[in-house]
This record gives sequence, structure tokens and C-alpha cells, in this order.
Amino acid sequence: MCDVAPGAQTFEAAPETYDRHVGRYTPALARSHVRVLDLGRRSHVLEVGCGPGALTEALAGSVGGGRVSAVEPSEAFAEACRARVPDADVRVGTAEDLPDFGREFDAATSQLVLNFMSDGDAGVASMTGAVGDGGM
Repeated sequence: MCDVAPGAQTFEAAPETYDRHVGRYTPALARSHVRVLDLGRRSHVLEVGCGPGALTEALAGSVGGGRVSAVEPSEAFAEACRARVPDADVRVGTAEDLPDFGREFDAATSQLVLNFMSDGDAGVASMTGAVGDGGM
């Protein structure tokens, strides 16, 4: 069993197992996701439910790793994301109870995550609250 943030629903699998199954679709989906977001190079972006880091990696390719923060309830997945995108600020936590990053973000996003939130309304509200005026 993987260590997870309290109240989180998550995959109980190794990051490598996730990447072989669900994760095989995420790189292409992540590239499309980032294209739709159309983030500027100066954007600071929050990703919620980063898993092993496919979207985090694509976001870092768009805005730079130091401008990406990510949250993941599974410690094993968060560690895999940190290894994949060393410049990103990756923390263990949930959408419903986001860690304090000490900043507002220009955008908050997630991919394949809403169905794993224990309270989707609270998770989306928390993500919205992390975004500053004029953000998305």
C-alpha cells in the first residue's frame, strides 16, 4: 500500500505500473492540455493530482520547471514526479486541502483527477482560490 494524504482517493499501485497502463495515454493528452491552456512563459501554474508527472513535465516544457507547482496525494507518485521534473515544487496533498505555496497562481489545472477527489466541489473551489485575479 502507498502512503497517501489523509482523505485522499488514489491508485494503490507503483508509479511504473500506472505509467504502463493509464499513464501510457498521458503524454499525448498532456501536450494537448498544455496547448489548450496557452500559458505565457511568465506564468506560474499549479497542477493538482500530478501522478508520476506527465502533465507536470509538459507544463515545465511550456513555462519552465521553476514556475510549476504540483500536488499529489500519493507520496510514491509525488516522488516519481519530483524525479521527472526536478525544478518543480511537488508536494503531497489533496485538491480539497492544498498546501500553502506562498503565492497565487496564474493558472490551476488537473488531468484525469476530478473523479478521484473525495469532494469535487471543494477541490475545484480550492483550486480556484489558489489562482490570482485574471488567472484561469
